[in-house]
Amino acid sequence: MRSNVVKSTKPIISFEGVWKAYRLHPPASLSLPQRIGYTLRHLWKPELLEVLRDLTFQIGAGESVALLGMNGCGKTTLLKLICGITRPTKGKITVDGRAGGLIELTSGFHEDLTGWENIYLNATLLGLPRAEINRRLRDIVEFAELGDFIHSPVRHYSWGMLLRLGFAIAVHADLDVLVVDEALAVGDGYFQWKCLKKIEELKAGGTTLLFVSHVPAQAEAVCERALWLEGGGIREDGPASVVARHYSESIVKRLCADAPSNVSLEVIALVPHVRLGDGEIRMRSVYLQNGSGERVNSLNHGEPWEIVVTADVTERVEKATLTFQLDLPNRAVVKAFSHHISGPLCLTPGSYEFKVRFPAMRLYEGTYYLSIGFVPPDVASHMDDSKVYDGFVHILSFSVKSRGGSRFSTRALDLGASVEIEAVHS
Repeated sequence: MRSNVVKSTKPIISFEGVWKAYRLHPPASLSLPQRIGYTLRHLWKPELLEVLRDLTFQIGAGESVALLGMNGCGKTTLLKLICGITRPTKGKITVDGRAGGLIELTSGFHEDLTGWENIYLNATLLGLPRAEINRRLRDIVEFAELGDFIHSPVRHYSWGMLLRLGFAIAVHADLDVLVVDEALAVGDGYFQWKCLKKIEELKAGGTTLLFVSHVPAQAEAVCERALWLEGGGIREDGPASVVARHYSESIVKRLCADAPSNVSLEVIALVPHVRLGDGEIRMRSVYLQNGSGERVNSLNHGEPWEIVVTADVTERVEKATLTFQLDLPNRAVVKAFSHHISGPLCLTPGSYEFKVRFPAMRLYEGTYYLSIGFVPPDVASHMDDSKVYDGFVHILSFSVKSRGGSRFSTRALDLGASVEIEAVHS
């Protein structure tokens, strides 16, 4: 979903030559004389750790921007500067409006206060007057879905419960700039979907979004633009689809650096949050349906279901196979290729819908992760070749619920399912 709001040409966020460095303190392991010596040596010239270096960029009102990069590249520090939590060491930052959201799950909460009381505390810190908090209180509580825990001290909350409460407050605070820093990685599949749906509503209303994620495909789906941070600077700034692809490719290169000829697609598919591909085919959406055609992220054992993929083909592909892999958190469960059933796919430029149909869910109860993509049939036969048209690793998670009864096997897969592949040109 893309916003229909006309975005302002005036920047809501502006960075001009911004640097951020933190002063290093003596290690705690030093003895008292060593600590005194360390302090005296650095009294006039402190030892600094540079986190951000000479950043210059602008973000327009209503833009949705993803921040990508490895841990330690400065993403969280950048968000703290935008929200006014910390000040730059050098340079100028301008933010035209109220900025806030989820940066650290525990920030803005008092562990001895109840969830209800923390709504007032956190929302006040975000700039909402008490009368406005009273008006939005019911919506916040309903969105968080914490039940009776809303009246318990947050010291007893799990990370997932803190996420629910913090996100519920942030998205109802009427912020001009909403920041989300990897927080969705803590939530379950259902709440992630609920948060992303709310984010789309806010974007449609003109809210500026800064979205940090280690899932390039998720960043591409949520945002129109992406900044790739590396070593405290901006390595790439451009359309989210382009930057996310380049970032994914860099991850794969790092994975394969030690043994490029021996790392297979099957092994890479166990590494989460990667998008692969050369661009001949570009998937637009991937989702699950039950037997009634409803989009779901939870299925019952034994019911019919489908994997649905919509994709654009940019140039003629003579031979392709749709492949998918289902994983438990610690191991692969099943892998399949469409050409084993229906032969290779010959695709001309255009838009397509592909459906992988299962007459019954044969996985046992648990949480599973789906990786899916298009590869040449010979790649499927010789997994040491890493040619990929397009592929998502762990693009979505879903749960399988048991309807009771005993398990004949201790394995995750109840064998016997047949798979039908259907490609429909739209």
